[in-house]
Amino acid sequence: MNMFEYVKKYGEYTFEEKKFNEVDNVIFSQISYLTLDGIVFGFGHRPVSLSKTARLLEKQVNKKKTKIVAHFCKKIYKLLLEMKDTPRYRDVMLYNYIKVVDSDKQFGAVTLKLPDKSIYVSFEGTNSAISGWYEDARMTYSYPVPAQELAANYLRRTVRFIDRKVMVGGHSKGGNLAVYAALEAPLYLRKKIVKVFNNDGPGVPIHIFNTKRHRDLLPKIQKIVPNESVVGMFLYHSEDLTIIKSKRKRVLQHDSFNWMIDEVSFTRGDLSTFSKSVSFKTNEWLNRLSKEKRKQCVVEFFNAFDSSNIVETNQLLSISKSKEFVKNLYHINEESKENLIDVFKKIIW
Repeated sequence: MNMFEYVKKYGEYTFEEKKFNEVDNVIFSQISYLTLDGIVFGFGHRPVSLSKTARLLEKQVNKKKTKIVAHFCKKIYKLLLEMKDTPRYRDVMLYNYIKVVDSDKQFGAVTLKLPDKSIYVSFEGTNSAISGWYEDARMTYSYPVPAQELAANYLRRTVRFIDRKVMVGGHSKGGNLAVYAALEAPLYLRKKIVKVFNNDGPGVPIHIFNTKRHRDLLPKIQKIVPNESVVGMFLYHSEDLTIIKSKRKRVLQHDSFNWMIDEVSFTRGDLSTFSKSVSFKTNEWLNRLSKEKRKQCVVEFFNAFDSSNIVETNQLLSISKSKEFVKNLYHINEESKENLIDVFKKIIW
């Protein structure tokens, strides 16, 4: 069963009849990817039901006021339309929507309130903005990155005194942001958090992983990774992973729409040798290079995007742009070039 089939089958049950589960978590974690400008508003505005959100977004798309380009986002949009009339999802309220993309950062979030008054804080993963991928790469030498700081501030603002049961989650980088925001939350807020979902997102640096605060939060963290995970294996994480099966292989497993569902949970699997190798080799590479060397590699690599005037990943589909990018890669420092080739080899082989 896939997520569309799950919504069709379990959308008929309210959350009172069938409790919120890990599949619902992944669905909610993806809603923050959508552009909801003019539909769901920021702090200080009234919540909007999921049903109304879907209908207004559909109207914007049909009138071409909103364009959904990324294939992954198109699937999220179609899933939202399937959810809009179901007893399970139609009355979920969305509020405190925010989206920030500039040369330094990429961040998005929205809060969802369930009928039982519990809330799910959804953090957006990396989208097509190069600044977002740059932030991901910066995690190898800098902590926190701007999106992490925004996530911590957002969580503090969105959780109110009356909120008693708080869930925090995200897919890809959004999962990492969920963990960071929960770690940095003040004690009163951390006590309200019942679950932190990291859906195939990077882990944390070793110096954070070994802190008491992280150890105390670990029982609340559920990290879900497909059995050949790549993104979810970066940086450090607990060995207590929820390992699931996917219909696709390697990097394509990162797309959660390929994850296999067994009734109200994902189908369990075993972590592959490939995924274990990615985790070991990339962390070995990070430990071998100094922070300064890691920064040099990342900065020079992303300077090639800047020199090519590429701000969105879809620009690489242009033959002229991709040629210009490759040409600019040849100009980076030889040592950085060797280190970048080294890490790509470790990921691929």
